[in-house]
Amino acid sequence: MTPILRRLKHVAAGQLRNERGSVAASVAFTVFTALMILTVVAAVIASLGTTTIMNNQSAVNAGSSQQQDAYLNAVVHGIAAPTGQSCVGVICSQITGTTDADGVRSVTVEGKVGDKAPSTRIQTLRQISPNMITGYDDLGNPVWASQKDTTPYRFTSLISRGNSSCAIDADKTAWCWGANDHGQLGDGTTTNRSVPVKVHGTAKFTALTGATGDTFCGLDTDGKAWCWGDNTAGQLGTGATTIGTSSSTPVAPTGDHKFTALFTGPTTTCGIDTDKKTWCWGANPGNGTSDPAPDPAAVLGSHDFTTLTMDASTACGLETGGKVFCWATAATGRTGTDPAPGKGTPVEVAGGRTYTHIQTANEVRTDTPSVLCAIDTGSKAWCWGTNGAGQLGNGTTTDSLVPTAVTGDHDFKALTVSPSAVCGIDSSSHTWCWGDNSAGQLGIGSMTSTKDPAAVDPGTEYSAITPATNNGKSFCAIVTDGAAKCWGENNLGQAQEGTTTPVTSPASLGAFKGLRSLSAGAAFSCVTDARSETSCWGRNDAGQTGNGAFTPTNAPLPAARKDLSPPPFTGYLKGGK
Repeated sequence: MTPILRRLKHVAAGQLRNERGSVAASVAFTVFTALMILTVVAAVIASLGTTTIMNNQSAVNAGSSQQQDAYLNAVVHGIAAPTGQSCVGVICSQITGTTDADGVRSVTVEGKVGDKAPSTRIQTLRQISPNMITGYDDLGNPVWASQKDTTPYRFTSLISRGNSSCAIDADKTAWCWGANDHGQLGDGTTTNRSVPVKVHGTAKFTALTGATGDTFCGLDTDGKAWCWGDNTAGQLGTGATTIGTSSSTPVAPTGDHKFTALFTGPTTTCGIDTDKKTWCWGANPGNGTSDPAPDPAAVLGSHDFTTLTMDASTACGLETGGKVFCWATAATGRTGTDPAPGKGTPVEVAGGRTYTHIQTANEVRTDTPSVLCAIDTGSKAWCWGTNGAGQLGNGTTTDSLVPTAVTGDHDFKALTVSPSAVCGIDSSSHTWCWGDNSAGQLGIGSMTSTKDPAAVDPGTEYSAITPATNNGKSFCAIVTDGAAKCWGENNLGQAQEGTTTPVTSPASLGAFKGLRSLSAGAAFSCVTDARSETSCWGRNDAGQTGNGAFTPTNAPLPAARKDLSPPPFTGYLKGGK
């Protein structure tokens, strides 16, 4: 192979290797090599055969390389393009014009080889800016957002946890925003995003789930599970060799499973397959051992679970017939039995009752005992676990290994459980809370803790309520008319506009009507309204509110596509259209 062919092959190969990672290689291939590679090879070989202009092939190679570097340098670094025609041997080339508009640079290159007719090519190059990249296609090429599009995103299946959020749009594409230190946004990077970015790949999702904001999983239209983000305990399910290695793009758990539902805990993921069999992977798989499972493992026993709930040390499943089975991976787990079973072994919760609802607090610490509550088929609430702040609601601060009745003879239709406090909505849509109240998180007009259910905003009816996922010291709820109210910790404006002091009674937030969903992270919350428009508020140091900024937002703002000004020049990639 001749030296020039070897060089051209080297340039092409280098471009392919660095398509996404190296601006210089991409532009070099695009501006020069892709423009002239076919005609230059033929003409240069012909020229070398006659040896009429250059004395040797090495001189042609060296000269053309220098010329390529000069034009490349002009484009990449934004310096003045060379003017006039520059020729080396049989090669003549010049950049005759460059224009910039909305972050796209158009470069006009005119070239001539020997006696061939001149040719003109216009190459568009897109300016590099994180806010302008909304994801990558299945070939790894960037997908660009329009800088002029201010239409709000329309999302369903909103899930906000930790410092990140993910949601699904009308096309069943997943988008994420906020913190991305573990790659939990799924966009192929670990860069925090203050605007929603598309999750990498072509999967169409029907549901998303997450527990801490460090790992998200989604169920696609074919029943296949995809997970991305933190993999500390194997919660991505991709095998023993990947434990401890995060993934910034969606990966499929091993095995050819088809799931109908997915559930996540801080370090465990579970799925119910089409045969109603439950599989779990990560720290607490429930397969009869205390060892983590890096691959999906069948939960021990013949269970037909309809839903599961998990914290850092306990997992529970609700069967079709109403029985609840729990298992634990640590001594701090609370399985609702006394004595506790062996680690990793599912056992029926004591009492012989049947239930319609089960929830564990989203406790991320394995050194802290679990808190769990359930509603039985008679609409009565039962709780068990740690009780230092009265969060079991049984009138005491004594821990209990088995379910104890919540006082007051209330008929509940929904419960939400945090590590420090519990709230429930009764059959009349009124809200009651109990437990720790050090930040006003009970919403009862004071900061006094209570061991029994206390009425919250008695004149208001609620349809949904959720706690923040950091320490449960703030709650937000949807009023039956679709408005939003929040209370509790408010250091970042997550509970009330215009103040950062604790909010002890529910405060209206925003001018919402017809809210459809509500989800809370660590000191921030997001909602979707009847038009599926998403708005967020609260903590925003990692872009949690998705509104294009990184400052706290105490007034709910839509996660909208922003009218961005072209950012400072940082380089270009091909594909500007």
